[in-house]
Amino acid sequence: MTAVGETRPGTEPPAAGALAGTGGGRPRPGLIAAGLLIVLLLVATAWPGLLSRHPADGTNLGEALRGPSWAHWFGTDQLGRDVFARVVTGARHSLLLGAGATALGAGIGATVGLAAALGGRFADGLLMRLVDLLLAFPELLLALLVITIVGPGSVNAAVAIGIAAVPSYARVVRLRALVVRHAGFVDAGVALGLPRPVIMLRHIVPNTLGPLLVLATVGIGTAIISGSALSFLGLGTKPPAPEWGAMLADGRGVIDTAWWVVVFPGAAIAATVVAVTVLGRHARLRVEGRTP
Repeated sequence: MTAVGETRPGTEPPAAGALAGTGGGRPRPGLIAAGLLIVLLLVATAWPGLLSRHPADGTNLGEALRGPSWAHWFGTDQLGRDVFARVVTGARHSLLLGAGATALGAGIGATVGLAAALGGRFADGLLMRLVDLLLAFPELLLALLVITIVGPGSVNAAVAIGIAAVPSYARVVRLRALVVRHAGFVDAGVALGLPRPVIMLRHIVPNTLGPLLVLATVGIGTAIISGSALSFLGLGTKPPAPEWGAMLADGRGVIDTAWWVVVFPGAAIAATVVAVTVLGRHARLRVEGRTP
C-alpha cells in the first residue's frame, strides 16, 4: 500500500517537457527572432519596396553623409543614397548569391559523395583523394582561385563559392551513404531481388539527402560571408549594385566620419548569418532526434 499523495514506482506522471514536446514547450526567443528575421529578409528579397520608401539608387549630393534620422533611418552614403534602402535591396543580392552557391555546392557534392560510396573501391579511393586535396585549401582561398580562372562577377562568385564547398558536402554524403547502404531495409531489398537502380533511388538516396539539406541550410550563412568577402575585394557583385560586401568596400574610406555607412551593412551580414545558423542547427537537432 502507498500513502495518500504517493505514487507507485514506474507510475510517476510524465515530466512537463514530455507533455509539452520538444524543449518543454517553452518559447525560444532566439529561434523566434531568427525566424522573424528570415521572413523579413525574404520579404526584402521579393518586395523591397514594402520595407523602404526610398529608391536604392537615388542619389542626392545635397544629402550626402547625413547621419541616421527619421528621414533616413540608416543615414546616407557619399552620394546621398539612403543606406536603409540599399541594405534592404542588398538582401536580394546576398541571399540569392548564398542560396545559389549552396545549391551548386550541395548538388555537385551529393553527386560526388554518392559516386564514391556506391561506385566501388577504385572510384571511392580516386574521388576521396581528390576531395582530400581540395580540403587542404580554405574555402575562401579555393573560391579566390576559381574566380581568378573564371573571372569576377556575381554569377561567377556564386560558382566559385559553390565549387569551394563541394568537398565538405561530398564527405558528408559519402559517409551517410555508406551507413545507409548496409542498413537492414537495403539488405531486404537486395534479398527481394530489386534492381540496383531501384534500391539506390528508392532507399539509399532519400535516406542520404536528409542530413545534406540540414547542412546546406547552415552552409547558406557561410556562402553569404564568402560572397560578401569577394564583393569587398571587388571580385563579386560590382558597384553600384547594393550588395552588402560591396557597400562595406564603398564605405571604408569614410568610416571615421560616417560610421553608419559601414556599420549597418556589416550588421545585416552578421544578423543574417546568425539567423540562418540558428535555424540550421535547430533543424539538425530535430533531424537527429535530439532536444534542441
